[in-house]
Amino acid sequence: ASGLGVVSIAGAPSYENLFLMNGVVLNENLRGQAISAYIEDAIEETPVVTSGVSAEFGRFSGGMVNAITKSGGNDFSGTFRTTLENDDWRTRTPLNETKADQLIPTYEYTFGGPVLKDRIWFFTAGRFVEETRAFDAQYTDLSWERVRDEKRYEGKATYAIDASHTVRGSYLYKKAVTENDASNANIFDAASLTTREDPEKLMSLNYNGIFGSG
Repeated sequence: ASGLGVVSIAGAPSYENLFLMNGVVLNENLRGQAISAYIEDAIEETPVVTSGVSAEFGRFSGGMVNAITKSGGNDFSGTFRTTLENDDWRTRTPLNETKADQLIPTYEYTFGGPVLKDRIWFFTAGRFVEETRAFDAQYTDLSWERVRDEKRYEGKATYAIDASHTVRGSYLYKKAVTENDASNANIFDAASLTTREDPEKLMSLNYNGIFGSG
């Protein structure tokens, strides 16, 4: 990773990577970084590949990162986790910026299990956070608090047709509503602040199978 908040793999520029979620491309269009349409506790594995990549993948010279989410099994299982943050817990920089003293909890859950044992399984997950951050304008003494309410949901179903053929479908929905949002700190008054909505959807359908007899 570089010091600019972007990911660099194998020495390549940040935009020369390929990010996938269950095989679906997650790259955003500006710097080619991964869109945050994922739920951390729902991720099963994250392979990172820099060479010997299958011909079905391309469009990168750095590395490929494929986040694969969990699937349900024959036993019901789930998790719940809370992470606490507070903007006031960090140390101020030499600019002595404003900080918002408000607790920010992030809630995540996962739950999955069988619909029909040995044949059909389901998996669900969610992530919810409402964060408050303080900002200062660059050219005036204006300071404000930005409130971002973000919710992420995922649902996944797995169908084992037989021992050699499996179908998986997943759907992830994310919606963020940001109050007092500014595109940057180059504003002069509170009239420049807006309410912004960012909905995102991600769907994938995967089939794995072997034809023929051994």
